Amino acid sequence: LLRSPPVQPTRRGLLDRLKARAAAQPAAMPAQKAPGAAEPAFDIEVAHAAAAADAAADQAREDAVALAAAPVAPAQPVAAAAMAPEPLPVSAVEPQAPPVQSAGAAALELSNLAADIAIGRVRVVLLAALSEYGDVQGVSDWLVEAALSRGLSVATIDAGSGRSTAEPGLTDLAADAVSFGDVVHKAGEGLAAVPWGQRPQLERRSMKPITLIEALGDIYEVIIVSTGRLGVSSALPIFAGVDGRLVVVSGDNHPDRAAVQSTLAEAASLGYEVGQLVSVPKHRSVA
Repeated sequence: LLRSPPVQPTRRGLLDRLKARAAAQPAAMPAQKAPGAAEPAFDIEVAHAAAAADAAADQAREDAVALAAAPVAPAQPVAAAAMAPEPLPVSAVEPQAPPVQSAGAAALELSNLAADIAIGRVRVVLLAALSEYGDVQGVSDWLVEAALSRGLSVATIDAGSGRSTAEPGLTDLAADAVSFGDVVHKAGEGLAAVPWGQRPQLERRSMKPITLIEALGDIYEVIIVSTGRLGVSSALPIFAGVDGRLVVVSGDNHPDRAAVQSTLAEAASLGYEVGQLVSVPKHRSVA
C-alpha cells in the first residue's frame, strides 16, 4: 500500500472561511432549483468535511510544536563502529519491475484491485498512466462501475486530463477562485465528480487538493484520482501525504520492461511506491 510523506497542515484561514460559509448557507433545500445548480445541503456537507480535515491538520501542527518544545535527554556517546551503517546489497536499492503480464494476469490484477476496494482495503486510488491519460480514464470508468455495482459511493477527481470544463473544478479550487462545494458535482446516484476546471494549469503549491480528498473521504466510500501520465508534469506531487494506493495503468497487456522500470524510478523520485500495474480492460462492463 502507498504511504507517502506526511500531510502538511493547511492554513487556519481556510478553516475559518469554510465555517463561515457553512454557517451562512440555509439548512433546508429550496423547493425548486435550476438544472445543474448546486444543492445547498450538499455544499454545506462538503464544506463541513473540509473544515474537519483542516482542524485535524491544525491539531497535528500544534502537537508537533509541543513535541519540539519538550526537553530532550542528552545523547549518550556511541562507539564509531556501532554508528557506521551496514552497506546495503545492490539488489536492495534497485527498483524491481513487476513481471511482464499476460492478458489474463493483467485482467486479474484489475479484478484484485476492484476486490480490495469492495472490502475497504483501499479507499483512495491514485491512477497514473504509463503512456497517455486515456488509459487512466478507461480504468477509472471500469472501477467506478465496479464500485457502484457493489453499492459503494464513489467520487472521482480529474487531476490530469488538462481539458478545460464549463463547470468549476480542481484547477479553480487550487487557485482559490471557488469553494469546495462549488467543485463537487453530483454525477449520478452515489456518484460525484470533480472535473479539471476552467483554468489551463493546476496550482501545484496549493494544499486544497489534499483537503478535498480528506473531505470527500468523510462522505464517499471510494475516491478515484486520475493524475495522467507519470513524468515531470505529473500531478502526483500535489497529493503527497494522501493515504492511498498508486496504480500505474498500461495501455498494453504486455508493457515494455524498460518503460516500466523508468516509471518506477519516476514514481520513486516523487516519493511514491507503485502498488499495482494494471492494463486497460478490453470490455468496459464489469458484468
